[in-house]
Order: sequence, then structure tokens, then C-alpha cells
Amino acid sequence: AMGTYYLLKHMPAGADPHEFQASAQQVNSIVEADVLVTNGAGFEEGLEDTIESVESEGTPVCAAIDSVETIEFAEGGHDDSEDEHDHEGVDPHFFTDPARMAVGAQGLTDCIVTAVPALDTDEVRSSADAYIAELEDLDAEVESTLAAISDERRVLITNHEVFGYFAHRYGFEVAGAILPSSTQSEADAAALAELAELIEAEGVPVVFADTSAPNQLAEALAAEAGEVQVVELFSESL
Repeated sequence: AMGTYYLLKHMPAGADPHEFQASAQQVNSIVEADVLVTNGAGFEEGLEDTIESVESEGTPVCAAIDSVETIEFAEGGHDDSEDEHDHEGVDPHFFTDPARMAVGAQGLTDCIVTAVPALDTDEVRSSADAYIAELEDLDAEVESTLAAISDERRVLITNHEVFGYFAHRYGFEVAGAILPSSTQSEADAAALAELAELIEAEGVPVVFADTSAPNQLAEALAAEAGEVQVVELFSESL
């Protein structure tokens, strides 16, 4: 029997994938798998040692991000170059862009069937093609839906830098993030006040809060800024 182990599949809804720790049983399943599928680019921070160990033992690792055109964190629309808390390097959150997801799905298909030749069947290929077509349709649907938003209104305030690829694909500016450096960080009063001023200056009506990060920070920002909605999204969780 062949096993394909998908890390994200085994993370509970609302869990922070950056901090996810595999149980002993899960690690054993990973070790015994024929191929390990990851997001890549350091996304699975809490599993780096496990992934490296499995790879060193010869298990093929297919990283979804390896097939897509990546961006650096600063390229995602955040133009505050003086923010010392910004992430550096490749942004791993490519899945907020369905067009890149379509490319990544094709890359994963090719990687998996190369790692496990017995999977290179018409059924697997046709299933992959159907899903890729869904992602391409989704990209077109998102673009059409967002057409109602004028260029000057395409500004995002989030509670974690996760929408860089979304911003890059659909022409948004990520003007600020409550947790700019990590989901493990805490926002201080000065940072919240600065973001509140930014929200008022930009006229931003909504804060999108990821369910895997502390929501009270987004609520505190909304209280500081006044008439701002807080909308929860599963942007980093299945």
C-alpha cells in the first residue's frame, strides 16, 4: 500500500500551521509515507526538523510552493519600508492566490506521480485537471467579484501578513498588519494606535482576522479605530 501524507490535512480547523506539532503517531505516519506533501518556504515552522529528517531518510518531499512564482514579503503590497517587524524572504502564503494554486496543483501532481510512479494513472491526471480547472474558474470569479472595488479602495489591514499573494494578484495594498512578524507576536499599545491612525487615514472599514491568531488583537484595534468591522477568515487553516 502506498501512502501520501499531507501535513495540512491533519491540522484541525483554526489551528496555527506555523506552530503545529506532530504527535508521535503522526511522525511515524510521515516516516512511513511514500511521499510527503508540504506547503514549503518555511510555512511548517514547527515541523522543520521532522521534514528534514524524513527527507534525509530518502522520502520524497513535494512542496506545493516549488512550482509557483514566489514573492518576497515586501512585494505583497506592504509599502512601509521602515517597519522593522516585517518578515523577510519568501512569503509562503501563496495559497491566497487561486491562480498560483492552479499552478501549484499541477506541480504537486507531477511531483507526486514522479515520486510514486504507480500513481501516474489516467484517473489521477483527470482528477488533477478537474481541480486545476476549478481553481482557474475561482480566480476568474474572484477577479469579477472584486471588479466592484475601485483601485483606491483596495487596501487591506489584517492581523497577520498572509494576503501578500492575494494583494499581488488582485491589485491590493496591504497597508498594515496587527501581527506583522509572526502569529506568535503580541501587538503593543503603540502599534495598535499607529494602525488605528492608518485605518482612519485610509478609510478602511474592515479588519480581516485569521482564526488561527489571537482575535482579541483585532477586536482591540477595531475598538481603537472606531467604526470598523472585524471579519474572521480561515486564511491559514482548512
